[in-house]
Amino acid sequence: MKAICTEFGAVVRFCLAMLGFALIVTVVGVGFALNSGALPHNPDEWNKHVTAPLKDFAIQASNPTLMGDMVDAYLKCEFHAGCVQELRQQATTFGREAEFAEIEAQSSILREKYVKIRDAKDIW
Repeated sequence: MKAICTEFGAVVRFCLAMLGFALIVTVVGVGFALNSGALPHNPDEWNKHVTAPLKDFAIQASNPTLMGDMVDAYLKCEFHAGCVQELRQQATTFGREAEFAEIEAQSSILREKYVKIRDAKDIW
């Protein structure tokens, strides 16, 4: 019986150690993301990289000639949780689901191009 309790205690200690390690990794990752600029952490950055692209997309979705700007708004927003969902809702509102679905389907190629442009212009 004593051996079973000792073994169970070891398993519990191991699980707690893994949870602690995961917490440390998460805190370090979030700290790095905030410091590197991957996540906006002041209102001006949030407005520039999230709110403004959403507004741009809403305007551009009503004009079929501005597909490139729609792509730009999508790529800018893809870096933030919930932003793509908001863009999808706006596309549906403006009857542009097909164009938005095409943008989502090609997002990996578009993201590579956007990252190259962004890095060249030092946007982010």
